[in-house]
Amino acid sequence: MNDNLIVAKQRDLWFDNAKGFLMITVVIGHLITNLVNTFDVFAFWSNYIYFFHMPVFAFLSGYLLKGRIQRRDYVAVINKTLVPYLAAQLLIYLCGITLPHGVRAISVGRLYYSGLFSFLFPIYHLWYFWGIIIAFVFCIIVKAEKNPVRAFIISVILSLVSGFPEPVELLRLSKVLGFLPFFVLGTIFTKPQIEFLKNKKALIIPAVVVIVSSGVCLWNFRESGSLKFIFGMNTSYWDYPFDLNIFEALGARFGFVAVAFLMVFAILALCPK
Repeated sequence: MNDNLIVAKQRDLWFDNAKGFLMITVVIGHLITNLVNTFDVFAFWSNYIYFFHMPVFAFLSGYLLKGRIQRRDYVAVINKTLVPYLAAQLLIYLCGITLPHGVRAISVGRLYYSGLFSFLFPIYHLWYFWGIIIAFVFCIIVKAEKNPVRAFIISVILSLVSGFPEPVELLRLSKVLGFLPFFVLGTIFTKPQIEFLKNKKALIIPAVVVIVSSGVCLWNFRESGSLKFIFGMNTSYWDYPFDLNIFEALGARFGFVAVAFLMVFAILALCPK
């Protein structure tokens, strides 16, 4: 019995390795931020990291959210998302108003919309909590477990449409909807499909081809500075770089979403177990 309990509590190292790798890329991405406009090589690595790290994160979060969607486990989702979000938001706000130059250093401007303190405007990466919450609600509303293809198509449409208006800062809704397809794809992925991704050695060569090809393409844009305006999903099509017209900007987002899907599978296929 004790042996069974020990086995049941064992973590899946494949998920841990994937998340650990992504956390490292996040740290590197932020460390080189101030060097992007100075050295082309850092602009390349910044673009490359932002090209895949949030899509893979969202996919993994969606997959791990799958069971709670099926059980309609609202309490667990609130405890694991809304509660830590409110705590972190409050902590950052208190640091911002108490530390010397805190408002400038921590950028708490989002907390002062209409002159009122509000928890509805996430600071920094706290938007990700709302991404999980909205993906949870979205999948329940559209019955993603029964109609996965329909749910995925709707999420892609919402992602593309969210780029037309100016960014909606409320709940960072523009950014959340932009990455929604990756969350949804994770929720509709089955365990056999994940196991196939883990164990199929035949995927290694295609994965390497996708990763290297993407890197070569992004290397050609290294002198253009940061492409986070596109990859960050929080910029209106009207403000895209390279003077793209609205149709070209729409195509750029669609292309990013499509290739990022391939990158999700490529990164995870190479992740060790």
